[in-house]
Amino acid sequence: CDTLTFTVTLFGRSAQYASDYIAAFFAAATRGYRLGDRGGPFGVGRVSVAFPDNRWQEVSPSDRLTLDDISLPLSQLAGPETTSHPGRLTVEFVTPIRLKTDNHVTGSPRFGVLVDRLADRVARILGTWHGIEWLEHRREFCRDAHAVRAISSTARRMHVTRHSNRQRTSMDLPGVQGAVTYEGPVSAYLPILRLGEFLHVGKNTSAGFGRIRVSA
Repeated sequence: CDTLTFTVTLFGRSAQYASDYIAAFFAAATRGYRLGDRGGPFGVGRVSVAFPDNRWQEVSPSDRLTLDDISLPLSQLAGPETTSHPGRLTVEFVTPIRLKTDNHVTGSPRFGVLVDRLADRVARILGTWHGIEWLEHRREFCRDAHAVRAISSTARRMHVTRHSNRQRTSMDLPGVQGAVTYEGPVSAYLPILRLGEFLHVGKNTSAGFGRIRVSA
């Protein structure tokens, strides 16, 4: 049998239902629910939860997790504005990223576009779940990001076929996967890129697209 490993990120008040989500996965497996377009049975191997002290702990369906147990502040996720190579960092697109400009998915992602889309995602999460209005500062925040240039890239276009049960059809989703090294005033954007490692960025993030890993 195949093993599928995935991460669920809960924002704001939804985190208080973490125990219910975990119990639902175990219940679905024991009651014979099926996954995928061919409807295969599945079982749950194990579930681990990230705690604020940076440890992962395995939990069971009967464990009750409180909001205080598992809440991670944005400042902890973002980290400091420091790089080992000043003015340079590498972003690996672990899963295909779908950044659209002029209604087309871009090729090798430009740093300014990446930061702009990520800033928009952070702003919407802050507004929806925490009541913090940050959108009005986004343009000023992203201004210097457009001066950053790519100096090397292994990014390549690829197409992912995804089956939609709701639309009862297969969808072709083009994206970009690989790594790009950027040079310029990047240090100020390192914290928001660190957040992007947890939040994902671009289109179809709920389906696993747009996962990034930052090396600085």
